Amino acid sequence: MPFGGYDNKYKEWRMIQTEPRFAGIKKMNIKAAALPDRTGKLSTILDEAEEKLSGLKGRTVFCPDFAPADIAQEISKKGGLPVFIDASPDDWGMDPEALDTAFELYPETELVIFPDIYGSLGQMEEIARICAEHGALLAGDISACGEGENNRAVGAMVQIYEKYEEKLAPLDIWMNPELPHPCMMIEGNGLSGAKEDVHGKTTPAEIVEALETFGIKSDRLYEPVHLKPEYAENDFVSADGSRFEYEDGGLFPMTDESGYIYERGVILPAYPEMTEEEQDTVIEIIYACFNRRDMERLP
Repeated sequence: MPFGGYDNKYKEWRMIQTEPRFAGIKKMNIKAAALPDRTGKLSTILDEAEEKLSGLKGRTVFCPDFAPADIAQEISKKGGLPVFIDASPDDWGMDPEALDTAFELYPETELVIFPDIYGSLGQMEEIARICAEHGALLAGDISACGEGENNRAVGAMVQIYEKYEEKLAPLDIWMNPELPHPCMMIEGNGLSGAKEDVHGKTTPAEIVEALETFGIKSDRLYEPVHLKPEYAENDFVSADGSRFEYEDGGLFPMTDESGYIYERGVILPAYPEMTEEEQDTVIEIIYACFNRRDMERLP
């Protein structure tokens, strides 16, 4: 753990509070955003797909790699064979180019599962066009998607997003503008690869843990399903091709946008009733994690 290894959160908080970079930050109680429970709906969707295709047993099913693992679990329960499609670097949804590549590798595929990613449908129109071109069924639940244009944030969440974007701009981060919920990704040299404290660098785990220690709920982004041991035998397809084509190594590493996003991303605390003081505290803690001495601290 970046801040010491105490199981007792109170002691851990006291320890962090005494560090100069966290001095003056008070403990709060900020809730996390409620993400939808999609398991029941997903099962219903797969039941309908199973009926239309006369069964899923032994069939290849394309599903997003950067998504909850329950999608692959439900497909496997019905005898389907999940093949994971890489994420788009632009919106983190299923990458149309990777999907096109997957159809070249598995032309017999007749089902693509396309859920929202943190409330966004990403490039759904292009995904639908590719599925139609290959005669495949596109199935998913869009009930959790944002209400704004292109599923972006609306109402109070817009102000929360814009404040994060403005105040965190000096840091080496990128805010994803395509999602209804504020999420950020540590860019370039901002990601620390070491456990020790490095000025100007941090990790998603460190940010999540620091926020939690001060009573603020946040989370890491989805862990790519292809990285989970139980799916080591399932294919993962990026725009470069199948991961099985790269398992013997080569001159160039395989593109893995899902893994890149996961290694660097954080779901920021945000909900419509969030106060200015609460958001200021979140921002202060994120700055403390980066710990830049050459930067003016936020009030």
